[in-house]
Amino acid sequence: MPHDMQEIRIAIVGVGNCASSLVQGVHYYRHVSGDDRPVPGLMHNLLGGYRIGDIRFVAGFDIDKRKIGKDLTAAIFEKPNCTTVFCREIPPQGIVVKKGPPLDGVAAHMAEHPDERTFLVDDAQKPVDVAAELKRANADIVVI
Repeated sequence: MPHDMQEIRIAIVGVGNCASSLVQGVHYYRHVSGDDRPVPGLMHNLLGGYRIGDIRFVAGFDIDKRKIGKDLTAAIFEKPNCTTVFCREIPPQGIVVKKGPPLDGVAAHMAEHPDERTFLVDDAQKPVDVAAELKRANADIVVI
């Protein structure tokens, strides 16, 4: 089957452990074809006509000062993230993580943890207009 589908443009809200695993996985499996050969770690090589390589990250938002202003591919490895790293060598994508509004805040108990295991909220910058940034990035999907 010829592949003529559009890309899937994804914005990530919260560049934490799950986002790190997702970005690593998309990069790791980006060259998998749409055929039916089993690939360890993937349930489906093709889903709705789309391959892993059709996924493009177009925006990222966080509240932690260690992630804001960095390329998404660097921010996914910043503390307090502690997920397994299985694909460290991801080239920069030119997607700068921007400060989002801390809508649900940070749980009070997080203040009891050392800096490397808690969120360090960036109070110096104003949050961006997330809706405007999503439109500018032409995002199809927002992953929270």
